[in-house]
Amino acid sequence: MSDEKPRAWHSVLAAFLLVVVAAVCFVGLFVLTLGTIGLAVAVGGGIFLLVAFHYFVWGWWLGPAIQRDVEAEEADEAARHLK
Repeated sequence: MSDEKPRAWHSVLAAFLLVVVAAVCFVGLFVLTLGTIGLAVAVGGGIFLLVAFHYFVWGWWLGPAIQRDVEAEEADEAARHLK
């Protein structure tokens, strides 16, 4: 049985348990800090969303342009070596 590949539900179960543990920790911190942790999580989440938006927008927009430039430079360098 040790040669078997892990099944997909193992990953789902692990992710679910992670979410449950994170939720329990968050609720515990929320109660202990009288709600202050909620503001910290909201600010952190907002910063994360801003960074993720920035990454995906620039990645989608600039990725193909950078790839074209690199390919053009490689083609120029290959042409120079052939001369």
